[in-house]
Amino acid sequence: MEYFRRNNPSFTWRSIWSSRQLVKLGTMWIIEDGKSINVWRDPWLKDDNNFFTINPQIAGLEHLTVNELLIPGLCEWDMNLLEEYFCERDVDEILKIPRHDSDDQDSLIWRYSKTGNYTVRSGYKLLVNSIIDEQFGIEGNWGKIWKLKVPAKVKFFLWRAVEILHKKAYISLRIFASWLFALMEKTTPSTLARIVMLIWNIWKQRNGKLWRSNHTNPTMTVHNALSFLDVWRTARLRTQVSMEEILPQCKNWHPPQSSTLKCNIDAAFFRELHKVGIGRVLCDDTGAVLLCRTMWFMGGITVLEGESR
Repeated sequence: MEYFRRNNPSFTWRSIWSSRQLVKLGTMWIIEDGKSINVWRDPWLKDDNNFFTINPQIAGLEHLTVNELLIPGLCEWDMNLLEEYFCERDVDEILKIPRHDSDDQDSLIWRYSKTGNYTVRSGYKLLVNSIIDEQFGIEGNWGKIWKLKVPAKVKFFLWRAVEILHKKAYISLRIFASWLFALMEKTTPSTLARIVMLIWNIWKQRNGKLWRSNHTNPTMTVHNALSFLDVWRTARLRTQVSMEEILPQCKNWHPPQSSTLKCNIDAAFFRELHKVGIGRVLCDDTGAVLLCRTMWFMGGITVLEGESR
């Protein structure tokens, strides 16, 4: 994450650079050996409001890494160092992080997806919630735009329209975005779909008149919008197939392929005690249990982190 922008970069690099702050906002480190994580500059704590330590950086310890906060030879935090280097809040957050013996390298994950990998959808959601200028922000359920029963291009048009208009300082423009969000809360899905299609077609006819000098009377504009919606719905019904007709009844567990093994893992969380218990069962291709093991860690971790241990 520590890169510098050179003179006259390519368009692709400028695009990547412009999203750098968003990526930094949503990433955090998963601690393994702790050698790659700078305790002052990197996001490694579990506080949802702030992944960073808040204690001022100590002169001479600018390059201090997480593994240096452990007792040598043990997987335990060195309380003397923690209390010497950090404030009370930082110490409390560090103690919530479970430690285990590992030679693996530390890894960066995207905190806002179940897989730990970045997705455009999760990045957009974080952007809307955290980065858009609050001075011109508009409260509303942005997720409902993507759940509308209309063609994808119409949803994208509506999202772009609301995104652009809500950033403008002009009150007359921002009223549209506020009105639309209020409408989505009060209107039935079927009626809302018809209204959205009409908005899209008005925009389409406006562009036709502006750029191609095409003229369409209002009655035809309404008719074309609703007809297109009906055609789209009909096409979807023809191609929609019940999942029950495609997939057989699924069983809860399947043995692995011949000559292979399968390991099932589950985790239990005891948040009041700051503990997590983990169970593992290893089976062969006949379903026979070869090995089972349980273990527990101190610290508060997420379900995703616990089941990945």
